[in-house]
Order: sequence, then structure tokens, then C-alpha cells
Amino acid sequence: MKRENLLIGSKVIFLPQCSSTNDLAKESAQMGEPHGTIYRCNSQTAGRGKDGKIWYSIPNKGIYFSVILRPGKNFPLCWLPYISGISVCESVRELFNLFPAIKWPNDVYLEGKKFCGILIESSFGREGIDYAIVGIGINVNHEREDFPEYLKEKATSIKIVIGKEIDNNLLFEKIIEKLNFWYEKLALNQISIIHKTLNSLSLIPIGSKIEVLDGGRIIKGEFRGFDDQGALLLRERRIIHKIYSGEMISYNV
Repeated sequence: MKRENLLIGSKVIFLPQCSSTNDLAKESAQMGEPHGTIYRCNSQTAGRGKDGKIWYSIPNKGIYFSVILRPGKNFPLCWLPYISGISVCESVRELFNLFPAIKWPNDVYLEGKKFCGILIESSFGREGIDYAIVGIGINVNHEREDFPEYLKEKATSIKIVIGKEIDNNLLFEKIIEKLNFWYEKLALNQISIIHKTLNSLSLIPIGSKIEVLDGGRIIKGEFRGFDDQGALLLRERRIIHKIYSGEMISYNV
């Protein structure tokens, strides 16, 4: 892959260790670092996921990186976690013949367990979106004993699933290739193909019973997929709720 032909990943800054790649990317974005720059590290001392949850960034085991994006006005930010998840899913499928799935809103699962988390953070100015940061953490070569006790039944890694060591750099390069492809689709407002792909990669089949935490309230109902604005559709009796952010706290497939 020739990086000079890429918008995302034309510049990759690698550090053996950092506190958080998202924090580094945000600081650099505020200083004017251009669109597409990636911060990647071998381990994080303060890696985090959605709502400040700890992301265990074990040295030499996973892929931890953040991308600076400057999408401009009226960009559909709500689709960023989805195209990031799609990029991870397609990369893992093509390289390892595995079939990951996206769990709304920002996780990717393998064989029913989480192996990838996505964190989107953005800043707005007078002209609209100043920048967005896409942070991706992937459990690649983790062993089961690498996870704290409370995660051992919830988390997995690619190595645990396929039983052999993975080349982190190979996977990283493939994900960047996919991110460029899907980001271009999004920038060109080709939402229909993203929407179709998202529905096909959803961990939760349409018709499943789910519970979603939305702004402090729990909504129970039937999962009806996603609409063309990126909202999760949940049918509660005769009402269709459109939920743009929150947490899926339970599901029954």
C-alpha cells in the first residue's frame, strides 16, 4: 500500500508508549495537525473507551491508534463509528476468514465477545466541525490471562479465536486501507452502501429483543435495524424510537 496515495495514514506517528492516542491526536489537532494523521502506540497507560471506561492496552499485544479527521461543514459524524467498525470487520474477514460483527454503538465482536472498541471525539468551531478523532483499540495477540478477571468471559482476541500469532502491522495496514475506502464513501454522501453494509454486519439480527440505555432511561423493544441517518430503530409496542447515542445493555437473539 502506497501511503502517498492515501488521505488517511499518509503520516503515521508511532510511539512505544503513551497515555492515550486520542489525547495525543486531540492536542495535535488543536495545534493544526492536518487531516489523516495517525498516532499509533505499542501500549497506553491511560487508554479509554466510551464513557471513560478503561481500555487495557497491553504492550506488544494489540493495535492502538487514533486518526485526526477534518471533514468540514455538514459532515455526517454519526456514521464515523460505523465506517470504523465496518473497516475492522472487513479487514479481519479478508485476512483471517473470520466473521466479526458490529455491536451498536461502537464495539466489534468475535464469537460473541468484544475484541475491538471505537471512540469518537470531536470539536466544533464557528464554521462547524473543527476536527474529529477516531480512536480504535483492537485485541490482537492477547491471551486469556492478559485480561482482568471481570473481562475474561466478555473479551477476546483474534489470537484466542484462531489459535496463532498475528502480524499487527499487516492488520493495521489493511484497516487503514479500508478506512480510506469507507471514509471516501461517506465524504461523497454515499450513505446507502454504508447503511446496507452496517445492517449486514450487525451483531444483533433484526427482530431481536433489546434494552437500550438512552439518556438515563431504559427502553425495551424490538431491534429494527438502522435508518438512513444512522439512528438505531427500536420498536416499543406501536412506537418506533430513533436512538442516536446510548448503550445496548441487553439483547436476546
